[in-house]
Amino acid sequence: MKHKIKLYIILFFIQTLSCAFAQQMSVTTLPLNNYLPSSTILRVHCDREGFLWLGTKDGLCRYDGYRILVFRSGLKTPDLLTNNEITCITENRNGYLFIGTKKGINILNKRTYQITPVEHSDLKDQEIRTMIVDSEGWVWVGTLTSVFRCSADFSSCKRYDSSLPVTSVNSIYEDADKNIWVTLWERGLHRYDSKKDIFMAMPQIGTLNNPFKVFQDDKKQHWILTWDSGIFLFYPEEKQELMYSHVNIESDEHWDESGCFSIAQDDKYGYIWIVSTQGLYALQKRPGSVINSVDISHISSKLNNIFSEIVKDKSGNLWIAAFNEGLSMIDLNRPLIQNYSFPSIREKTGFVTNIKNIYEDKDGDLWIDQNRWGVGIFTPKSNKLLFCTDIPSLKNINNLKNISCITSVSSIDEIWLGSEYYSEICRLKKNKDRIEFLGTLKLSDFVENPGFPRFFYEDSKHNLWVVTTKKILVKPADEKQLQDTNFPLMDITGIKEGKDGTLWISTRKQGVYNVIVSPGLTFEEKKIRNLTAQTDGLINDNIGAICVDDSGLVWMGSQEGDVFTYDPQTKKVENLSNMFDMLEEGIYNIIMDQLGHIWISTNKRVVEYDPKNGGIMDYSTMGDVTVNSFMPNSYFKSSSGKILYGGNRGISVFTPYEHLSDEPRRIKTMVADVKIDGTSSLLEKNNQRFNLRSQTISLEAGDKNIEIDFSSLNYAFPDKIKYASLIPQQFYFLKV
Repeated sequence: MKHKIKLYIILFFIQTLSCAFAQQMSVTTLPLNNYLPSSTILRVHCDREGFLWLGTKDGLCRYDGYRILVFRSGLKTPDLLTNNEITCITENRNGYLFIGTKKGINILNKRTYQITPVEHSDLKDQEIRTMIVDSEGWVWVGTLTSVFRCSADFSSCKRYDSSLPVTSVNSIYEDADKNIWVTLWERGLHRYDSKKDIFMAMPQIGTLNNPFKVFQDDKKQHWILTWDSGIFLFYPEEKQELMYSHVNIESDEHWDESGCFSIAQDDKYGYIWIVSTQGLYALQKRPGSVINSVDISHISSKLNNIFSEIVKDKSGNLWIAAFNEGLSMIDLNRPLIQNYSFPSIREKTGFVTNIKNIYEDKDGDLWIDQNRWGVGIFTPKSNKLLFCTDIPSLKNINNLKNISCITSVSSIDEIWLGSEYYSEICRLKKNKDRIEFLGTLKLSDFVENPGFPRFFYEDSKHNLWVVTTKKILVKPADEKQLQDTNFPLMDITGIKEGKDGTLWISTRKQGVYNVIVSPGLTFEEKKIRNLTAQTDGLINDNIGAICVDDSGLVWMGSQEGDVFTYDPQTKKVENLSNMFDMLEEGIYNIIMDQLGHIWISTNKRVVEYDPKNGGIMDYSTMGDVTVNSFMPNSYFKSSSGKILYGGNRGISVFTPYEHLSDEPRRIKTMVADVKIDGTSSLLEKNNQRFNLRSQTISLEAGDKNIEIDFSSLNYAFPDKIKYASLIPQQFYFLKV
């Protein structure tokens, strides 16, 4: 006797929110061409569940962020579709997808994914140009010759021949007031009168009366794209001579009015995005009738600009279908990252860009230390980089070729550069473009056997701490000379100031030291407490990075990759390593930004974390980050709040991600497919096993090699999401 198991699957997931230039937008061309039946995509449709449906020149595809399912007529699936060239896609509320092709319409049942052709005689062999499902459930179909209104099952269809001229249908559109608009090739714009059940012609628009698309924005303003005369704002209730207002885009010298055919509006900036035969444009409507072109050259320069459609999905992402190059996504919520690769470094030095130190001065210029070459000053505004050898006042200073640390000394308005191999600090003064060499501080003048400088730290009282390979020195804010602190000899990796003014000093192999300096800043009087794993429960004594957040919590990262906190009030340690399991290397740096986010860096990645809601952003070279190997202490937090990290291939500049602080959204994870012995249930001829809409699976006793595919349908960061599955122990058996 055969038995079937009906398994109800409960899925939940832990989302690692990981989540380019202007307006915080980026474009990604998805590497899907090897999986598509054709690299030319004609139509994109985001369904109610969140799946993306791609209509190509040679078949229909479903994309879930990870996998492509292909539906086409072929050797193994003859007559699956009436034609493989997809011309339009729409759906209704009852779970049916309507697929228009060069020859007829197909209906896909989204419960079982079974496809059936529409057999109505008026539509069976027609080239379908456009389709929509209106608010009442009617299916409107435009063909090469006619407009039809059909019932959901296509058992009845009405042709509107008497009130419409015979010509190809460009588009059908329902606006927010439930008006149906039809645009016809060189026969103008027509409005449906539901009371009389006829179409009414609107006044001629443009030179050839060839409107291609109607669109209504979030302010209920109608836009009309024409094939020959550009774009018009449309006011349906005005008198005939006032209905159309031509959109003049004088701010874009590359604007061409011919061939406008697809339009969308983004949710973030409210830009109107236009696709024409000349490429992609973004328009911004100002108060009144002023419309400006938005500079999106950083977007369009990465695309082939031979497009077929632009649409917006449920999450606000914009999708662009292209000829020969598949599908691209414009993400307007992606974290803003700027990269400086400094190609001139390779040209001048012969070395690959490798930034060991970063400092941003008060003029916004970046001081960098190129490995094995020396100090350079980069001016972002002019994109100009000068090395010390290019600056007359510095060209003969040998110690500037090997620098271990750079900082400003605010109390005396100087810039100090610590030498990597000598017990010296170079003192410079910068006044805009003029740089003056003030001399060299020899550390041996202040302390015996001082070691080499390794990093600087300025506390809230403007005392400057100088950490060397053997000592800690300090320049008090009101003093000109360095002083020996007489701290115990330690291998120090970091210094941070607590809320109470005490110093937290991290070390390799000796844990952390908490130093209380006397109020009178007599550095001989101090109390030192050593916290270790043995005495205070630290997770690790080999500390590579330390940070104190606004609440006074001490963050520590170990050389082995542990991340943990210490609360000075409760004296409790919390191990957060499992939360940051993507950090599989030693921790280099931990810093806090102006939003209260914690930034943790290793050799391979940077992680941004919001302690308030647990949101995590994972940055690596898999995304928009140029640097592929970060350097210890090669970071800087600018006055504007940006975080700069240097390393191999340049500098990556991060803007703290404001959306990381958003309240977590409840996101439903979908079972996208079930494969049995390597075969997708959704592609079976008579699928009765997997009902996608109810998320139920029926299994037979002999089934083996069962694979379950699932997705949260997040297309912006699919590789940044982690899933966990919970399968109940109770199974439901159905006897057959």
